[in-house]
Amino acid sequence: ELSDEPRFVWMKAMVYFESGRYVDAERLQSRYVAGPGRGSAEAWRQLGRARRALGDEGAARECFAMALAILNVNQSIGGESTSISQFQNGR
Repeated sequence: ELSDEPRFVWMKAMVYFESGRYVDAERLQSRYVAGPGRGSAEAWRQLGRARRALGDEGAARECFAMALAILNVNQSIGGESTSISQFQNGR
């Protein structure tokens, strides 16, 4: 079974997504973002992509909004903000 080490969870979720195994990708990515200190913008974007691939547009947009909020907070010290459509499409 899968190691609980965060980097393995992240990598396995990415492999599942790229292989079209969206249910597995969503399950692991959800587990990843739920961990302490793992709520990065990219992690939330990837979860949104998996949820969109599963047809759950509402949940996907919530993930993209969370990712965008994290990204804009990180860029708030003099950086420019990013729109949700830019972020969903990989900027």
